[in-house]
Amino acid sequence: MENEDSSNRLRAGYEAWLAAGGQRKDPIEKLAENPKSLRLAVSAKCFDCCGRGADPGWRWQIGNCEVDCPLHAVRPYQNLEGKPMPAALDE
Repeated sequence: MENEDSSNRLRAGYEAWLAAGGQRKDPIEKLAENPKSLRLAVSAKCFDCCGRGADPGWRWQIGNCEVDCPLHAVRPYQNLEGKPMPAALDE
């Protein structure tokens, strides 16, 4: 029950933030705010490599990336690896 209450508070806070004009930042925008972060640099490079969000499922694409690159082992969204493709990408 406590977990559900926490989830509802998080959702309400996020909706209030959006209503106040907030918007999600892409990894490149986040890196611009903190240019010395290695984690953000890797995330921004993967985002750039996958087309800068041209497809709505860019997180899934990064998590399921099959490109042989030096950053593959440290790419973000690896928790999505092997999960079904989002319907938006299946079209």
